[in-house]
Amino acid sequence: MARSSGNLDDTALINRQLDDFRILSKLGSGGMANVYLAEQLSLKRQVAIKILQSDQLSEADSVMVKRFDQEARAAAGLNHPNIVQVYSVGHEDNLHFIAQEYVHGLNLLEYLDRNGPPSVQVCLHIMRQTSAALVAAGDAGIVHRDIKPENILVTRKGEVKVADFGLAQLSRNDENLYLTQVGSTIGTPMYMSPEQISDSQVDCRSDIYSVGATFYHLLTGRPPFQGGTVTSLVAQHLQQDPQPVVERRADLPPALCEIVHRALEKNPERRYPDARGLLKDIKQVLKDVQQGVEPRALSQLAGQVRPDSGGAFADRLRSAWSRTGFRFLGICLLVFLLCAAIGWWLKPAFPLGR
Repeated sequence: MARSSGNLDDTALINRQLDDFRILSKLGSGGMANVYLAEQLSLKRQVAIKILQSDQLSEADSVMVKRFDQEARAAAGLNHPNIVQVYSVGHEDNLHFIAQEYVHGLNLLEYLDRNGPPSVQVCLHIMRQTSAALVAAGDAGIVHRDIKPENILVTRKGEVKVADFGLAQLSRNDENLYLTQVGSTIGTPMYMSPEQISDSQVDCRSDIYSVGATFYHLLTGRPPFQGGTVTSLVAQHLQQDPQPVVERRADLPPALCEIVHRALEKNPERRYPDARGLLKDIKQVLKDVQQGVEPRALSQLAGQVRPDSGGAFADRLRSAWSRTGFRFLGICLLVFLLCAAIGWWLKPAFPLGR
């Protein structure tokens, strides 16, 4: 195979074989890589191939390759049904590539553009699966750093897959390399956390903010902040509070709105400390909605005893029990009267004498 100059165009890549993969067509482009549909020849399955853009190597090429390899290591270590699975990593003729699971469906932005904000239950199912993916990443010590609707894929069956760990920071690596700046701050300003914007220390709570901004978009059809310039967006994330979710969509349970606004707190200390607390509250609201119980306001701190555990929660429990109890008593009374009537009707005539 001839050596590549590193500047192959899309046409030259079609039908080309990289290791065990034959490229079929181009799917799209990301910040640092182009994505192609390919066939894994040995297993006869379709995969997505991400190939590092050659023009990204014009400056600090070693840094870009390290970031690309870092993405592969981060994603390959994650095995979760809500995370896009990485199959293989390699380089050939100066082409660096990652082969990963091909997801049939739309990303969340495409879904919202086509359908608008879905029902409360559908929103909660998407939020639950996305949060579960962040729990798995957090347990592995990985910060995604670029959570946004485009990186949340929704399959035809309603399954959610979080993709693109290209900006991931391996927080448990003793030789942690901050490879997130090559001439500019990297990320998506519409969903970036204030600390990421200001180049402060970033941990899993930054992902909480970004997923909160994404959930805001999911629920309302609009991101929390919009502006004509990056500078305007940055200023809003740093200085302004988003419009209350309920003002944009009045049918949402207050507890669900509270979840989103807590995730969007500008001070990381006031957000969920990790995705596990976020997932716990989402599951509770989803359970209440499915059971037809009105979700109430959540606690101030996830993972601790709720201050209303003896009040609002107990009231909700008593209310549910009262409704169920009255129904049960009513049914019992009806059955008793029916049996009494049947018994009276079938009772033999009382004898008048011996």
